[in-house]
Amino acid sequence: MDTEIPVYLVVWDIDMPGLNAAKFSSVFSFDLNALKVYYRNVSDVKFSYYDMLIDQRVANSGLYSGVPSLDEDYNYLFKAGVRYMGLVDVNAIHLSVSGSKERPRGTCQNYTNDDVDKVINYLEPYIDKYSKLGYLDNMFVYGFDEVGEECVQSITTMFGGIKSKWPNITTMAAINFIPPTTLPLDIWVLQYEVYDREKTTAWINSGKRQWWYHCIEPSKDAYLNSFIERPLMEIRLLYWLASGEQVNGWLYYAIDLWKRVPFSNTTLQRLDNTARTDFDPANYIWYPDTSIFANGDGFFIYPGPDGPIPTVRLHNFRDGFEDIELLRMLELNTIQQLIQPLVRGPTNYTLEPYLLEDIRRKTAELVMKRLQ
Repeated sequence: MDTEIPVYLVVWDIDMPGLNAAKFSSVFSFDLNALKVYYRNVSDVKFSYYDMLIDQRVANSGLYSGVPSLDEDYNYLFKAGVRYMGLVDVNAIHLSVSGSKERPRGTCQNYTNDDVDKVINYLEPYIDKYSKLGYLDNMFVYGFDEVGEECVQSITTMFGGIKSKWPNITTMAAINFIPPTTLPLDIWVLQYEVYDREKTTAWINSGKRQWWYHCIEPSKDAYLNSFIERPLMEIRLLYWLASGEQVNGWLYYAIDLWKRVPFSNTTLQRLDNTARTDFDPANYIWYPDTSIFANGDGFFIYPGPDGPIPTVRLHNFRDGFEDIELLRMLELNTIQQLIQPLVRGPTNYTLEPYLLEDIRRKTAELVMKRLQ
């Protein structure tokens, strides 16, 4: 006996903007070198990785390398509309030109004018080429990852020298102190839980961009994060929290940093035709130190036999980006009122999916009224 069940659908005539037109952007660092462990020929699979990351709205060419990506990679990402493509990490360039082998994380180099000249000479042929190809507006130069306030002079010397040569190039750094507005930095990336609206007002009012980021920190249970064992809704709430502030984008330090212990170079395999796999969720990002690990930190994809396998966490990042684009179609004060019942701060939020969907529906109704 057939049973008829009535289904009612409401279709909102609202389009998701393309990557280059989005009001909120992302840089999730993707390292092609990580694929070399799992694939004999990276060229056979890398574009399938790019396609998946483009679809999930987190595609990028990398963050920490002193060597630019291949032209074919930039061309592929640019044609897909990727807004921010990493050119180089200036600190990594300095390593190669000075002969030094390592820059301790979180420390500053006392750059001289001679150092800046070396970096500019290194960058010049790349920037000339990408400027002619029309890519430069979609590129940024990174550096000074999580350094302290004592590095202001080094940032000024290096980024100031680069911007004196190329005024329109975008500079980006993840720093957790309040920088002076005169700093030659275009995008200040701040760990989201230390954000203070009053202390960042001058930066934003000066016309500069504020982004947020998270990583293994904040790791305490009370804070929103994207570890495997956390409720998936926490990922979406990161972006709901950002939607209520003048934040333009989100950075994440690694999307394919696989540090498995014991080491294995085999791609993810299914176990006995079940939903279980042989891929250890624990990530020992400070290996060979195995006393500290985090489940899922540093990766949101798996290396599959035929290419990338996205995690459900990655899909929730995509949902979060869709949410924030919808919310950003309204005025900031309206957004703040809408999200208040759901998320009020990094440790003050409500994990109630029905409430999220109800607010999302109300947001869509307001957007439709505005469009009409």
